[in-house]
Amino acid sequence: MKKIYKAIFAFSLFSLTLSAVAQNDVRISSTWQVQKYDISATLPQSEADRKLVVKAKIDVKNVSAQPASTLTLRIGSTADVAAVNINGSTVDFTKGEEKVNTALSLQRIVVRMPSVQPNATVAVTVDYKFNVKENTGVNALSPVGSQFLPTSFWYPTPNSWYFARGADFAPVRLRVQAAGQTVVSSGVETAGAFDQKLYGQPFFAAGSWDPITLGGVTVMVPKGSGADEQKRAAELAVIASEAKAFTAKLLGAAPDVPLRIITVRRG
Repeated sequence: MKKIYKAIFAFSLFSLTLSAVAQNDVRISSTWQVQKYDISATLPQSEADRKLVVKAKIDVKNVSAQPASTLTLRIGSTADVAAVNINGSTVDFTKGEEKVNTALSLQRIVVRMPSVQPNATVAVTVDYKFNVKENTGVNALSPVGSQFLPTSFWYPTPNSWYFARGADFAPVRLRVQAAGQTVVSSGVETAGAFDQKLYGQPFFAAGSWDPITLGGVTVMVPKGSGADEQKRAAELAVIASEAKAFTAKLLGAAPDVPLRIITVRRG
């Protein structure tokens, strides 16, 4: 019986190895890869204003084996792009539609620039307004709370979720101006900016919370929450703390980054 288990394990390991090799072959086909996101956003101050104003700077690297003179960024179809800057110089760009499926289309921002050699990096800055036509679970604007998750495509990036190699992940620096609301994102907060050194994707939530911290985990509960809500928050903090400890036993010590659980409103 032990021999059978060993054979199954060896076959599984071999299959995973082949899968990893095949996956790497697919990823090589990508031309650009994000090295860092640096995003500043401003939430509207009026209920009638449904646009998030954004300046997004992304450092992208040519990961192909050939020089590249064209960069295509993907963003949500409701984004109104005003300007694109490459390494400090304003450049022309064209817009186009990229049909993902019958229900979803992304907007393509195509930029031509001087040839970039393999392994070289360029800094791209995009100024735009992201229009939220209606609130959903992935993007919402309201006086009581706002949220923008990666799958709302609120920021520009070369590779979308629907590419063979998947979406771009990179360190993130995020600053959000939100009058009257508290902003929460991942990473370490310093002077109103969140710095996430791990590879992730930009997202944030804004609202009015009371923080409850237990076991190194912070749970952001709505202001004025009662005893039942605070009890539930404590339970969630314990679950997250235990999950971190359990994972550390399997994979080693976890990175020293803040853990936050955020309550958000939908409606």
